[in-house]
Amino acid sequence: MNGDATLEVNGVSKRFGGLTALHQVSFTAREGRITAIIGPNGAGKTTLLNVISGLLPPDSGCVMLGGTVISGLPSHEIARRGITLTVCPLSNTALKVIRRMQDSPVRRMLDAGINVTVNSDDPAYFGGYLNQNFTETFEALPALGAAQAYRLARNSFEASFASAAQKVRWCDALDAHFAAI
Repeated sequence: MNGDATLEVNGVSKRFGGLTALHQVSFTAREGRITAIIGPNGAGKTTLLNVISGLLPPDSGCVMLGGTVISGLPSHEIARRGITLTVCPLSNTALKVIRRMQDSPVRRMLDAGINVTVNSDDPAYFGGYLNQNFTETFEALPALGAAQAYRLARNSFEASFASAAQKVRWCDALDAHFAAI
């Protein structure tokens, strides 16, 4: 998150027909602190994250970042402000969220500013596994181009639990590689 990164969710509700997925959810997440959203399947965790990241509008209430209302902004604008939803299409396939990798809307998610990664865990611990994920992703989704490859790699490195110095090294190497293309 950027600048004054206090995220506030104020009285957010979201309904799908007769089903209330979120009912007046409120919390504050402050920069430098860990805030967790927990609950059983079907509790509304993903719906809440989709509302925060701008993929779904709230039916009532609002989401604020640094004192500014961000609900109602397009997801790519919210992503530019530092709020992203991380999605790993390979994990979604393994967990049967989608049937086949080819069914994944990776390009559309990247274009919307969603922080799509090729790692379900952390590239700092993968060794060759990260390369395997890239290979599988691009074999299944041949329409992805260099811009999407760059974004996937950068997202994966930035989402890593690696040290800040290691992330900078990875991203600098990535930038140098793509500048040469």
